Amino acid sequence: MESNIEDYQQNDWNAPILFRETSIPMSGAGYVYGPYMNTNGMWVDAGESHKVSIPIQCIIEGGVIPQYDLRIVGERNNRYFKQEEGAMCEVYLQNWGKYTPGDDFELTYYLKGKEIGKFRLAEGSSGVNQTGSIYGALAAPTIPIDTPVGECDMKVAVSLLKGKTPNYTAEDTIPVRIKVYANDMGRQKSIIECRQTLSCLNTASTDLKAKEEIGDASHYILINEHFNDELACMASQAYLMKDDLTGVTNYSVINRWDNGAYYRDYTTLPSFADIHVSSSYDNNHKTLFITIKGTRNEDFVLVEKQANLTVLLTEDDVIFPIFNDMEGIWDDNYRHNALLRTNVSAVWGDPIQWNGNHYEMRYKIKLDDNWVKDNMHIIAFMAKPFTGKNYGEINLINCNDFDVRDSDIIEMGELVSGDADGNREVNHNDIDFVNNYIMTGKEPNGFNWWNAEMNNDGKINVADIVKIINMSNNSAK
Repeated sequence: MESNIEDYQQNDWNAPILFRETSIPMSGAGYVYGPYMNTNGMWVDAGESHKVSIPIQCIIEGGVIPQYDLRIVGERNNRYFKQEEGAMCEVYLQNWGKYTPGDDFELTYYLKGKEIGKFRLAEGSSGVNQTGSIYGALAAPTIPIDTPVGECDMKVAVSLLKGKTPNYTAEDTIPVRIKVYANDMGRQKSIIECRQTLSCLNTASTDLKAKEEIGDASHYILINEHFNDELACMASQAYLMKDDLTGVTNYSVINRWDNGAYYRDYTTLPSFADIHVSSSYDNNHKTLFITIKGTRNEDFVLVEKQANLTVLLTEDDVIFPIFNDMEGIWDDNYRHNALLRTNVSAVWGDPIQWNGNHYEMRYKIKLDDNWVKDNMHIIAFMAKPFTGKNYGEINLINCNDFDVRDSDIIEMGELVSGDADGNREVNHNDIDFVNNYIMTGKEPNGFNWWNAEMNNDGKINVADIVKIINMSNNSAK
């Protein structure tokens, strides 16, 4: 087979010119870093400060291009499929054939080798664009009732093309990872993260968009995550870095430009565990004491397997200048709402310690002098643990929030780390108290949980005893 490469000038960075009907676009255009490159007839500095486009096209002489060839190049679904019910699953198709098949093609959905549904375009639709643009095919296959609860792969295949079974089967199928369940605990409350800097009004616009598309604000929590500016915090920077490094989003990053379907798809998911948040506030120490508790159902272990609990603090009515990108002016008195202030738990959450199907985790945090307590909110959510590698697999399981102004006001007295029995000393009695609590799960009379919890990971375990032993040994010297 001979090949012939011809020179041409590209006019549009993402719209390469096709020489002839039989040419195959290998790549529309890509970003390349380098010294100098000729683009649109001019030499351009292609160093780190510039990006230039390179059109790449391979002209194949004597090769065989199929008349019709649809390939599945991606998929999107809401992950959760209930037995005996359908759930939306969209696949993306691209035409690699010489001619467009129009509406004359069929998709088949398989689960464990059995056909569970079909998709066919409505008669008269435009079908797949011949120039190679992506077309989405949306269907809702029904999951058989005897499908085991848990994760499994559904397969989608182009089963008919112009009335015939396709010859190019390798590119005509795609596995779709789904979670099958039998029973849920109601609708999941969703997080809508909005990332912005002091040069845009993304959060306010996103909140309006969410209210338009979702309606009931009780179904979602908005978090305003600033990055690379004076309002950023460690958690917002960490979440941003994960997004930048991988190209995938965090829990549910949605902004003002996303369409309504995206909002609705990601805020109507089932939950398999609940979250209840309460807190107390000690004015003397400006310290917030947070308790998170809840339950899970029998499907949780098979569907979600494990979860971390993340606890964050946000604040409303924070006055700080911002550039109004809608009007092109600075607003010195702009009110920032739902501003992420800090993480109370570990940034990516702490492993939940289950007692059967129940859990309870507690945290304490001293509020910054610049924060207004009555404008703050506690955000608690479950998500799949982040390992540093499973970027695309982190999904929200459920979440809830609590207004700090509704906290019980208490006087805790002096807080002494390790003083589990409350006598303001750290010794072997404190070790016995903590060990008794771990062994029985019950708090001994006079037990000070907040002093005994040494790691602020929401729970008391052997790691806390080790720290108290070290403190006791040091105080005895």
